[in-house]
Amino acid sequence: MLRRLWVLLLAASACGFEVPGPTGAGDDGHDVDASPTGCTAANWRDGSWAARYPLTIQKAHVRGTPGDLAVLVAITSAELKQATASGDDVVFTAGDGTTVLPYEIERFELMTGALLAWVRVPALSNAADTPLYLYFANPTPPAPANGDVWPDYLAVWHFREDPGGAVGQARDSSTHGRHLTVQNMTSADRVPGKIGTAFAFDGIDNELVLSPFVFPNRFTYEAWIRPATLASYHTVFDVAANNRWLGLANDKLEFYDGADHVYDTPLTGNAWHAIAAAYDGTKVRVYLDGTEVPTAATLTLASVTSPLRIGFSALGEHFLGSIDEARLHSAALSADAIGTRYENQSMPDRFIKVEPIERCH
Repeated sequence: MLRRLWVLLLAASACGFEVPGPTGAGDDGHDVDASPTGCTAANWRDGSWAARYPLTIQKAHVRGTPGDLAVLVAITSAELKQATASGDDVVFTAGDGTTVLPYEIERFELMTGALLAWVRVPALSNAADTPLYLYFANPTPPAPANGDVWPDYLAVWHFREDPGGAVGQARDSSTHGRHLTVQNMTSADRVPGKIGTAFAFDGIDNELVLSPFVFPNRFTYEAWIRPATLASYHTVFDVAANNRWLGLANDKLEFYDGADHVYDTPLTGNAWHAIAAAYDGTKVRVYLDGTEVPTAATLTLASVTSPLRIGFSALGEHFLGSIDEARLHSAALSADAIGTRYENQSMPDRFIKVEPIERCH
């Protein structure tokens, strides 16, 4: 019963909606074998994989030159039920069909064919579409060699864990292992998120804490938030006792450096918003739903050893609502990078076109 409930939760909550698989004239109402390919073809990775989906990143939704990017792939298709139960045979390659790209499977449900994965794409273009392949249906796959999806990140938290579980952590998907300690949360605080699941904060004492580490003098905060109230102060990120604070001041998104409240950007409650703050060593730029808020602020923020708090600050200021996909980058991401991330994560089915299935014959 619990497994069935989780499957339904995933299908309903992937990016706020279910991303359908491609459709065609097949007997099952899903995919057709539009392009039979020989198992030994130069652009087929290995004949032991029986099927693949061509994926196309749409150039129209790539902003400028974002550089390499961990792209969200969100698909639900009956064809993916051919994968192994563990999803170990799910592999992503570049457009040549053979070069394996670094990827992380956030969630895979064999029962529904629902897949959430992050794939690191070396370079995206707004001048030409970017092709990828999703391979599956290999009953004896080799050990995964996924590579590092998040090489430039200090930490990446998907909030897919049980916050009331015995471990009591939100796990870091980067190689750094910066797992957040959960305080005063229960299993009921894992809720449908923007992407998969999120953690719900009660505005009273729900807290996530990272033990002290060296916080750099260049950084980017990223998160999806769904505030349940727009009254008072509500913390998303806090470092060094409120001098690198990002959160809500009533109905406005705000960055605080310990002296000045930077920006006053209104947003709406009970709706998902992508927020980010990027500091390049001189200026901090704040972004709401992929768009830079006018007027960058000049600040001096040295590196500091400090704990990181998510959902509350050194002064309290607890968040009321849900937080999903919190991340800490080791550099100031560009406006193109942040904007393209928003295009991808807000509507992954528009950002990536899933072409008809191909099979190895």
